[in-house]
Amino acid sequence: GEDEIGSYVVERVGPVAAPAMSDAGASASSGSILWTVPEGWTTKPSTGSMRIATFEAGGGGGASGGDGVDGGDGGDGGLEIAVTSIAGEVGGLLANVNRWRGQIGLGSITEQELDQDVETLSECELEAYFVDIQTDEDAEHPLRMLGAIVDDGAGSILFVKTMGDPERVGAQRDAVRSFALSFHRGAPAEQAALDEHPDPHANWQPPAHWVADESAASFVLAAYDIPGEDGACRFTVTSLRGDGGGDLPNVNRWRGQIGLGPLAGLDEQPTVVFETADGSSIIVFDIRSPDAAGGADVVGGAGGGQRILAVILHAMGSTRYFKMTGPAPAVEREHAAFQDAVTSMRE
Repeated sequence: GEDEIGSYVVERVGPVAAPAMSDAGASASSGSILWTVPEGWTTKPSTGSMRIATFEAGGGGGASGGDGVDGGDGGDGGLEIAVTSIAGEVGGLLANVNRWRGQIGLGSITEQELDQDVETLSECELEAYFVDIQTDEDAEHPLRMLGAIVDDGAGSILFVKTMGDPERVGAQRDAVRSFALSFHRGAPAEQAALDEHPDPHANWQPPAHWVADESAASFVLAAYDIPGEDGACRFTVTSLRGDGGGDLPNVNRWRGQIGLGPLAGLDEQPTVVFETADGSSIIVFDIRSPDAAGGADVVGGAGGGQRILAVILHAMGSTRYFKMTGPAPAVEREHAAFQDAVTSMRE
C-alpha cells in the first residue's frame, strides 16, 4: 500500500520534572506533528492513555510489550511500534538512552560513547536521534531495541520505540529510521513542496562528482553525498509550508548538531553574503564546530572540525532550506558549488 500521512494534535497538560523518565508521561505539544507511516505498517488502537499512536509491522509470535507504553513484539501479531509524547526536557539524550539500555539489561554509557548507539538524524526538520541497541548474541534472552527521540520544537519530546527478538526488530530498522526522519510540524511538507515549488533541478545540474541519494526522506527535494580526499559532505534541499518553525529555532538546531549552544538571536550567528547575477543578496549562515581552526563560528577558511552552510529562503507561503554539512575542509572545497546550487534552485 501507499505511505500514509499521519497528523496528531496533543495538548499540553502540565510540566514534567527534569530527571529521565519512562516513555509514559504527560503528552505535550501545541500544534500538529505529522509523519509518514512506512509501507507495511498498520495503525492500531493505543492501549494506554500515555500513547499518541501505535503501529504494527510484520507478523509472527513474540513476547508482548505488555504495559501499553513501550513498543515490542505483539504476542501472536506483529512487531509493535509505540509513539509517546512528554512535556519538558525529560532528562536529555544520554539519560534516556541509558534508560532504554537498562530496559534490555545493558549497562550505562558515557556522553563520549553515545555515538555507538545513537545517530543524529540531520535531515529531519526537527531535532531527532535514532537509537539502535542490542544485547549480546549469547544472552539468555537476546533483545534488540530501535527507537527515536525527537524534539518537537514546542516544548515536548516524542519517543518512538520497538523492541523484541533481534532478527524481527532488525528487519524493521530502515522503516523505523525512515519513520523518525519524516516527523515535521504543520501541513504536509510533501504536498507543499509539490504544490508550491517547481522541480529543483529544472535550472541546475549537480557537479559530476555529487552522488544523488535516492533513499532520502520523501519531503527532501534533493539530497547529494559529496566524496573527496579531504572528507565527504552532504547537500540537501527541503521545503516546508509556512515559516518552518522559525529561523532562529532552525539555526539553533543546526548548531546543536555540531556541538554548539543555542543563540538568543540570529544577529549572533556569523554569516556571509553573496550577490546573484540579478543583483539579489543571499545570506548564508556559516556555522563551525568548537574544534574548527580558530574556534567556533569562524567564517571562511578550511580549518578543521565540522561546518554547516545553510540558506533559508521564504517565498509563496513556504520556506526552503539549503544545507551543506561535513568536515570544514570538505565544505570549503564545495563552497562555490553550494553557492551555484542555491542561486540556480532558489526560484
